[in-house]
Amino acid sequence: MARLSLTINFITLLIVAGQPVNASQFSAELKVQYLQAYEPKTNAIGDHYGVTTGNLRVVGRGQQERFSWQAHYLIEGAFSDRWQALNPSNGPNGATNPLDLEDTLDDGRYGVLNHRIDRLWMSYSLDDWVFKMGRQAITWGSGRLFRPMDLFNPFSSTALDTSYKPGIDMLYAQYLYQSGGDLQLLYVPRRDRESGERISDDSAIGAKWLWFDEQRQYQMLLAQDYDDWVFTASLAQPVAEALFSTDVVQVWTDSGDYRWSVVANLDYSWSAFGRPFSGFIEIFRNGYGGDSVPVSELNPLLREKQQRAQLFNTGRAYLAGGVSAQHTALTTLGSTLIFNLNDRSALIGLSLDHNLADDARLIMGGLLPMGPKGTEYGGLKATGNSTTLVRLPPQVFLRLEWFF
Repeated sequence: MARLSLTINFITLLIVAGQPVNASQFSAELKVQYLQAYEPKTNAIGDHYGVTTGNLRVVGRGQQERFSWQAHYLIEGAFSDRWQALNPSNGPNGATNPLDLEDTLDDGRYGVLNHRIDRLWMSYSLDDWVFKMGRQAITWGSGRLFRPMDLFNPFSSTALDTSYKPGIDMLYAQYLYQSGGDLQLLYVPRRDRESGERISDDSAIGAKWLWFDEQRQYQMLLAQDYDDWVFTASLAQPVAEALFSTDVVQVWTDSGDYRWSVVANLDYSWSAFGRPFSGFIEIFRNGYGGDSVPVSELNPLLREKQQRAQLFNTGRAYLAGGVSAQHTALTTLGSTLIFNLNDRSALIGLSLDHNLADDARLIMGGLLPMGPKGTEYGGLKATGNSTTLVRLPPQVFLRLEWFF
């Protein structure tokens, strides 16, 4: 608790020193979600269960001359009568932020309640340069569902809420070209959970260059991440009335392996039945994926990327697509499909987004995995002789969001 109190006092000091306090400097978001999932009866969790989650995010921001800052305080909880089965103790063991700005308020039999500082950064801007230091978020790559170029807390292709990526401690600089392109430089220090070292060899450093010609956008990325060297080339250009984008990601791992991944998509918008539609088609070649085998036999490099929450899919090749339609001015319907081209399993997602008022939204939907046992979406065996399946279960959810 002491470390959070010190941090909150520091934020207050920034507000008082930076500029007068007024209502426009602060905002908040409250989200409450209920999810009902259905598991095979052979799994230890049981054949169905419900999980209630909620979070409150309080955002403060300010600016004075060339300086600006932003801070997010987040309190979040999750509760279920199957909580102990849903959350075994063997969580991810990768590196994490060097500054420990989070704490557990309550961890019990039926749930957990945490709070943390999710953003805490200050920036200084010149005519051509922007420098930013602190806990922040950055997204790289053009993938819609698959994001091999996004090295820092990417969203899973099945994420239900993509409003905010978890913040990471970072030193960031951006040079702005008059043409609209930019050069981004960053350093991400990391602390190893096992050793407790504040700055470890798992830290990342990278540079990304973006530029344009008359019709195309180009990007090049060079980074060292977890001792792996990453080089990425990206292209975006119009194709007829659609937009084509692709990222080619090459990785030379610390162990001497070479892996390459590709994501490419085509986005298109149109009108039909008097309503606006938008859709996309995406293909993904996963350089770490392979055949559908028991979890215990997956490629160790793949397992390592999964533990770091940098990769979420086990297959080698995917075809995906999505369509959204604005049914009314307040209601949008959406659907997605992910198809594993190797084992022929699939995942269907449906959603309905309705604006209840200017400051409230209601979102509902579900995910339906399909495929036989032994496939990614049908369920991989935990071990060769196990009857327990590891998969994303069929689920439906209802989420209320309130902004104030």
